[in-house]
Amino acid sequence: MKLLFRAWYHSLPLRRPYRLSFATLERFETFYVALEGEGRIGFGEITPLPGYGGETVEEAWLALTGANSELAKGKPAAELAAQLAPKYPFTASGLACAFETWAEGESEAFMAPLLAAVPLAGLCAGNTPAEMVAEARRLIGDGFTVFKLKAGRAPETEEALVRAAAKELPPGGSLRLDANQAYGYEDALELCRRLEDLGEVALLEQPFKPEMWSECARLTSSTSFPIMLDESIWIKEEISRAVEVGAKHVKLKLCKHPGLAATSAMVEEARRCGLGIVYGNGVQTALGNHLEARAHLRLGLSTATEANGFAKVKEHPFPSGLTVSRGKLVDHGLGVNIAALATGRLVVEAVVPHVS
Repeated sequence: MKLLFRAWYHSLPLRRPYRLSFATLERFETFYVALEGEGRIGFGEITPLPGYGGETVEEAWLALTGANSELAKGKPAAELAAQLAPKYPFTASGLACAFETWAEGESEAFMAPLLAAVPLAGLCAGNTPAEMVAEARRLIGDGFTVFKLKAGRAPETEEALVRAAAKELPPGGSLRLDANQAYGYEDALELCRRLEDLGEVALLEQPFKPEMWSECARLTSSTSFPIMLDESIWIKEEISRAVEVGAKHVKLKLCKHPGLAATSAMVEEARRCGLGIVYGNGVQTALGNHLEARAHLRLGLSTATEANGFAKVKEHPFPSGLTVSRGKLVDHGLGVNIAALATGRLVVEAVVPHVS
C-alpha cells in the first residue's frame, strides 16, 4: 500500500503580540503534515518555538526533508518519530500525529465534534496593577475561573501584579504563574516567599532554565510554594526526576512528545508518580489544540487546559470549529483539508509505503 506524504509551511499572524520571557511572538510559523491514501487522510502540526525546546523553524524544515527521504525508503513512522524526538520534538510530534490520525480517518479524528466542553485557563496580561485588574474583570465576565499570568519581572513588581489579579478572582478561582525560565535562584525564592500566603496561586511554572534541576531542588526545600515543570519535561525519566527535586506538577503538551500515544503514556507516568498535570499548548494552532482537547477528554484530565493557541491566530488556513464560551473550549470539529493547506509553501512531497 502506498501513501502520499506532504507538508506545507504557513506564516500565521496573531491577533496581538504574545509576550514570553524569551521572545515576543507576532506570528506562528507552522508546518502542516498530511498523509493520504486508502480513502483516508491524517494530519499533524509542527509549530516550533525557539527558546522553548531548542528546535527552530529552519531545523524543523530540515528535519521534515530528512523524514521525507526516510519514509520513502520504508522506515516505519513510529521508529522515525522516536529517532527524531530528542533533537526535533516538534517535528516528531507532527509526524506521528499524521500517521496516528490517518489510522483513525479524518471523520473521526478531526471532523467529529467533542462531546463535552473543556475548562480553559484564561491569559491575564497587564503591566500595571490597574491593567491586571481590568483584564481579570474581563476574564471573569467571560466565565473564566482560572487565570494564567506570565511572570519574569522583578519579584516586587510581580507580587503587585499577582495580588491585583488575585483580588478579582471569583470563589474557587485560581492563578497560575508562568515564569518561562526567567529567574535565577535568589529572585525565584524571593517571589515564592512574597506569595506564600496567597492561597489563590496554584503554582509557579518553570522558574529556571530546563537544566537547572539543582536550583529547583533548593527552591522546593526552602519554600512551600508549589512548583510546576514544563520545559524540563520531555521524557518519562524527567517525570521521575521532577518528583525527586520536589515539583508538585508537570506541564505536558502534544508538541513535546512523539504523538498521541506517547503523550498518553506521559500522562499515565505522571499519575503514577502522584504529580498534578496541566495539559495544553498556547503556541499552537487549531489543529494541534483540537487533538489536545480530544486527548484531554479521553484521558479524563480535570485541570483547566492551556490549549488556547488557536485563539491567538487571526485566521486559520482551514475552517475551525474551536471557540471559547464561558471559560471553556468548545470544539465542533475541524474542516482541515488538503486544498486549504496547499495554500502554503510546499516543503516535502513523497509517495511512501505504509509500514506498520
